[in-house]
Amino acid sequence: MSTYSKEEVISRIEKVLRSTLGLGADVELRPDANLLTEIGLDSIEAFEAVTTLHEILGVRIPDDLDPKMVANINGMADYIFDKYGPDVVEKFMTTDIERAIAEMRADESLD
Repeated sequence: MSTYSKEEVISRIEKVLRSTLGLGADVELRPDANLLTEIGLDSIEAFEAVTTLHEILGVRIPDDLDPKMVANINGMADYIFDKYGPDVVEKFMTTDIERAIAEMRADESLD
């Protein structure tokens, strides 16, 4: 069992999304809002968010990932808890998000 609550993980996912996608504080990110239809992300932005999330988790995106499972922040939190367990949750919650995203962007610019 994780020492972190679902609400804490949801808050962290929101931080990842805001940082990854450059969403300002004026963009409301309700945990149950569909990222594509309600938030207005396009499919590339949604894929980028899921990819970044997996990179921070330190795991590969599984071949059987159902996009409906990660269509909103609430689903992403459930997915992390159900699929990966407490060790990965701990890593996600303690990773410096801004630094990790900056490193990913620097790696991408080298490609």
